[in-house]
Amino acid sequence: MPNKEIHSRIKHKRDTHENWTAANPVILSNELIFVDVDSETKIKIGDGVTAYKELPFILEVEQGVEIVEANSEDGVAYIATSKTIKELKNGTMLVAIIKTAATTQTPTLNLNNLGDVNLMAINVNTGSGVKFRKTSDLSENKAIKLFYNGSEWIAINVLGSALAISNGGTGATTAALARFMLGLGNTNGPVPIANGGTGTTTAARALTNLGAAAAKHTHKSSDIEDLETATQSYVNTAIDNLDTITVEKGGTGATTAQEALSNLGAAAETHNHSATDIKTGTLPISRGGTGATTAALARFMLGLGNTTGAVPIANGGTNATTAARALNNLGGLSISGGRMTGELVLAADPTQDLGAATKQYVDNTIGDINTILDAINGEVI
Repeated sequence: MPNKEIHSRIKHKRDTHENWTAANPVILSNELIFVDVDSETKIKIGDGVTAYKELPFILEVEQGVEIVEANSEDGVAYIATSKTIKELKNGTMLVAIIKTAATTQTPTLNLNNLGDVNLMAINVNTGSGVKFRKTSDLSENKAIKLFYNGSEWIAINVLGSALAISNGGTGATTAALARFMLGLGNTNGPVPIANGGTGTTTAARALTNLGAAAAKHTHKSSDIEDLETATQSYVNTAIDNLDTITVEKGGTGATTAQEALSNLGAAAETHNHSATDIKTGTLPISRGGTGATTAALARFMLGLGNTTGAVPIANGGTNATTAARALNNLGGLSISGGRMTGELVLAADPTQDLGAATKQYVDNTIGDINTILDAINGEVI
């Protein structure tokens, strides 16, 4: 096998996460950093540009578990234990020990929690991107960079005679690999999130990958921290966006009082009516009416004479249509004389000159004379 020069280094380094964060150096391309964080061993891989703090962790393992890569005789590659790998991101760099004795035609890489996935590799002898027929196609003890193309993981080893990116090439011998090396989207499968895609071909899965919720979704009341504020905000927004509430919905269908009264068939609090609008009852005199429903009663209510009959005594009339009947109704005598059938009592002082003599006056006078005579006689005697 021809010698190949790898323009990168794999550096196993255990240091504190705090020290790396404080120094925050730019990690060399393909340099592996092992640190202990929260009782777990985590790994970062450099890209030659990004500082330590900005680099994501690509692999998390339990505290004290070494990353041990091995390949069994049956060609199945195992990485540590089933509890070792918690997360595997696109572009993960692994150190693999590939035994040339393995002869399985279609080796698989066991990612444990992620399940068995097909493994593809670049043929280090020919530089062509083909599924390797046996693990001897891979150089032993080399760094393998994994790339997920949407359906399977591709293990990238020494790239043969491919022109490096630094020399104006793509660093790959296939279109798919070139897009990956150049950080471009994958046209043959879902575009990874790291490249601005969703990493999937379905909307539901895309929402999950992006940690987003569907446009229409529900929440439990317990999810709302301030229900009163949320409700008030919803109501205010609904009212602000509402033009008018229709009459059918319990509103007025209007934005002004005048329109509302018209839509509801109502009149203003203060309004007028024409005479023809009054269908029942009587209009009192205090409102300009007669307080009556007939002409005769109206005249009576208004204190007017009766042009069609005798005016009642109570209204200042005689309740008669002739003088004699009027005198009789009023208890009077005609100036031309007449006969009285009852007593006549003079209410005036009898000592006053009443004109014509009356029996009452005469009797009173005689009585006074008799009184005087009795007095005289008494004195004489």
